[in-house]
Amino acid sequence: MIGAALIRRARGRSILFQVLAPSLILVVLSFLAMAGVTAWSRASGASEMFRRKVELSASLSRENVTAGVWMLDEAAVKAALVPILDDPDARLVLILDPQRKALLQTGDAALRDQALQALSHAPDGSSARHLRQSHYLVSVVPLIHEENDEARALGHMVIVYDTASVAAAAWSTALWVGGVAIVATALIVAVLVGLMRRIATPLDTLSTAMGALAVGRLDTPLSGLKRDDEIGDMARAVQVFKDNALRLRQAEHESARLEEERARADAANHAKGEFLAHMSHELRTPLNGVLTMAQLMAKSDLCPEQRAKLDVILLSGQDLLHVINDVLDFSKIEAGMLEIDDLEFDAAEVLESVVASFAAVAERKGVHLNLHVSPFARGARRGDPARLRQIVGNYVGNALKFTLEGGVDIHAEGLGPDGREGLRISVLDSGIGIEPESMARLFQRFSQVDASTTRKFGGTGLGLAICRELALHMGGEAWADSTPGVGSAFHVELPMAIIAAGDAGQDAASTAAAPVDRNLRVLAAEDNPTNQTVLRAIMDAFGADLTLASTGVEAVEAWRRADFDVILMDVHMPDMDGIQATREIRTAEAKAGLPPTPIIALTANAFHHQVAEYVAAGMDDHVSKPIDVQALSLAIARVLQPKSIEAAAYSA
Repeated sequence: MIGAALIRRARGRSILFQVLAPSLILVVLSFLAMAGVTAWSRASGASEMFRRKVELSASLSRENVTAGVWMLDEAAVKAALVPILDDPDARLVLILDPQRKALLQTGDAALRDQALQALSHAPDGSSARHLRQSHYLVSVVPLIHEENDEARALGHMVIVYDTASVAAAAWSTALWVGGVAIVATALIVAVLVGLMRRIATPLDTLSTAMGALAVGRLDTPLSGLKRDDEIGDMARAVQVFKDNALRLRQAEHESARLEEERARADAANHAKGEFLAHMSHELRTPLNGVLTMAQLMAKSDLCPEQRAKLDVILLSGQDLLHVINDVLDFSKIEAGMLEIDDLEFDAAEVLESVVASFAAVAERKGVHLNLHVSPFARGARRGDPARLRQIVGNYVGNALKFTLEGGVDIHAEGLGPDGREGLRISVLDSGIGIEPESMARLFQRFSQVDASTTRKFGGTGLGLAICRELALHMGGEAWADSTPGVGSAFHVELPMAIIAAGDAGQDAASTAAAPVDRNLRVLAAEDNPTNQTVLRAIMDAFGADLTLASTGVEAVEAWRRADFDVILMDVHMPDMDGIQATREIRTAEAKAGLPPTPIIALTANAFHHQVAEYVAAGMDDHVSKPIDVQALSLAIARVLQPKSIEAAAYSA
């Protein structure tokens, strides 16, 4: 099983293979070396002992054999050879005379040639010589008789020993050492395999898991998390990586989901913007006819009863317009399309216009409406006067609605040194007041103090919520405090910085321009019959000569046929809209080298981006629907003023 695992992972060079293979090789080589050394040592020792035995036997038998040969006593010779013949390794004993004739031979006669050959190769001398031939050891012992200091050679004793016992001892030793080595190697391998499987198997599992995690399979389980060693630390580190990868994937999914929701929200906001544009146009168009005609009628000679009825129409129309504006403003805030102007204006004049617009309501209810402007609140400032008028108008309208006796006071103060840092405007009433538990809901959308308030006094519940949103968009804040049965105070602080006297001019001058007092030739492009009637009535009041066109195409053709002082251009028309018609006129003027005819956009769509589109198309100004007669008069004066200046310069 381990061998198969090694073969499978040999190419991959797993840790088990890298550690176990060298260890096995080292162990095997070590035991082979030990077995070889041991076997060689045992064989050398056995060979040495065998040689010593041979030398000892030759030494012990030499004297007795020499004496027997000298005395020609065969029995004595045989008796002397008994210790040698008793040795199982001695295979042949041969006694030769000096002429090498055999005197005595005992043992294996087949070895006689071995003995004689060894004798012929043995050097002469008195010492015994031991010669190895194949696996035999031949001992050649000279027989010398010494007497009266005279030595006489009697021949030789040749003994042939078989060395098979030495080889057998060496092989026995080698086999024993080899067996021990095999057993020891097996034990060591078993221990190594056990240890390595405890180490390599978890590492292999972690490696496989990390490979799976790397390709995104984050559901891969991990093992070894409870171990207290380095593998456990590694497993826990991989678990942290896995957890982080899971969190990252969840974050990516959440980001993708949020991006998808953002895209849907953008699409919804775009659709809401389109809806606002159409709703603004569709709601304001009929109101244009009601309010504008009512304004024109108010300039006529009417009996008191008729004027009273007309005032009701104007007041109701203004209330309806106020509700529509609140709903549209709320929708613009929700769609992120709320727009804030940065114009030069006089705060006192804005507040006075608010008081003037609500004076009739206060008079009808029999309550006072007073304005108190501190010196530090006066002077030219920068900001959005329309939004300031909207906030204060909402405050005053609510105050008058809930005040049955007493009155309403408007206080304007400057913020910072000499009032230069901004405005604080407070509207105080002596109305019914608000309970403390209801104050938290006061600036919430579609919220009234209670249901009975809505039934008794009416309202959408959007006014104060819009006031707070407007204040926040202008960098300020709005709040209120109240005492039930005593009255309420509504406050707003806005960072509308005061402007030095030398910096004033352009904005205020442009809004204060007066209409040009002359018979105007006006071209009006308007597809709605009611609005056509309204425009005709307004132009009659101005004493202007009006030409009507129902489409953009008709407007361009009418412009080609006659000269006009000013063009009033509706934006939404069939066949060709007002923007395209304006581009056609401007292109034709440029080609013919004609001075541009002033064009004023008449539309219910008056968002900043829409006005910017009108200007980019070549329009000079715009007036929102429902048309305010005075606003239209001022717009005409503004676009005609450059012509008056040019004419004066030309005549001079």
